Amino acid sequence: MKYSQQILDEIYHIRPGESIDVQSLEWDHHDPFDTSKFHLMGSTETKNRSFFRLSEEERAAINLVSKDVAYLATHSAGIQLLFKTDSRVVKIRVRNSEAFSMKNMTFMGCSGFDSYYSEDGKEFTYHASAFANFIDANTWVDYPVCFKDRKLRYLILDFPLYNGVFDLDIMLEKGSSVEPFCYENKKKILCYGTSIMQGCACPRPGINTTNFLSRALRQEVYNYGFSGAANLEKEVAEVLAKRDFELMTIDCEANAGCSEFLANNLEDFLSIIFKAKPEVPVIVFNRVRQAYDDYFPEMARKKAFCDRVMKENVEEFARKGYNITFVDHFHLIEGSMTVEGLHPTADGMGRINESYLKAIQEVKEARGK
Repeated sequence: MKYSQQILDEIYHIRPGESIDVQSLEWDHHDPFDTSKFHLMGSTETKNRSFFRLSEEERAAINLVSKDVAYLATHSAGIQLLFKTDSRVVKIRVRNSEAFSMKNMTFMGCSGFDSYYSEDGKEFTYHASAFANFIDANTWVDYPVCFKDRKLRYLILDFPLYNGVFDLDIMLEKGSSVEPFCYENKKKILCYGTSIMQGCACPRPGINTTNFLSRALRQEVYNYGFSGAANLEKEVAEVLAKRDFELMTIDCEANAGCSEFLANNLEDFLSIIFKAKPEVPVIVFNRVRQAYDDYFPEMARKKAFCDRVMKENVEEFARKGYNITFVDHFHLIEGSMTVEGLHPTADGMGRINESYLKAIQEVKEARGK
């Protein structure tokens, strides 16, 4: 069937007010650390004008036992910027620590930003992503938010998962209003884990577990996922135990269970956490299924032993009166729901996120909170 040029013009012609020429806009520049305009969540270091997840002193101490954790703590996984503005467009200029890319995840997941919006500050919807397109070695500019109408909206920007952010310039349309917003629940949750917790293979930052949990639970969630390096060192436990949190999750089998770290370190790690936070609930998760589980016989032997280690430790600490729970994640996804046999696809991550949410909600309900 042929369509007339008049019909095609009606459909494809852009009318006045239907688009924005962002190149012609004038901008006001804003400092993301300005607490009168923005609320930063996901790291205690933002108060020190840093987007790292551990302080310089903490990284120096941990570097003695794990250079990988010390380095990965400079990545901004789980950090979020919350604000309200009537600007139609948000423009950002970012200086990353490096032009970093992972073979098994998108460049956007590594180095990009996600935006979520709400008209009333309650339910947040994914809007767009800002893609790292470096204009020099590690700096780029993009637009994570672009609406055609000017009205006050609640916005969340999720930070890169596998890169550090050294500088961030937030640009809004000249004369636009901007102010922070915060969730009513001021309590925090701390999640410690592997590359899956950090966000490996997430196609974009908003799909990451802690970012998902923060939106769903409407509270701050710390991401202490350290890719390939979640080995339950006591030095890491001592740093995390100093944080202020109402609940902690531990999901380390995929790293610590590959060697003797899980068997040797888990008891001491939990002892340090409970000594500092005796009333705080802890949820221990085992790892999800990997493709290798289907064809390497030794995997079944290791898996059974790791489950035994985790369950016995959970039972022992529960007998001592601590609030600790074990959650079995192994059959949550199939090996086919991984990107390269190890890390979950977006669908697989969705299942993990929902399971985390359910487990946390059940613990909170049991405590009457």
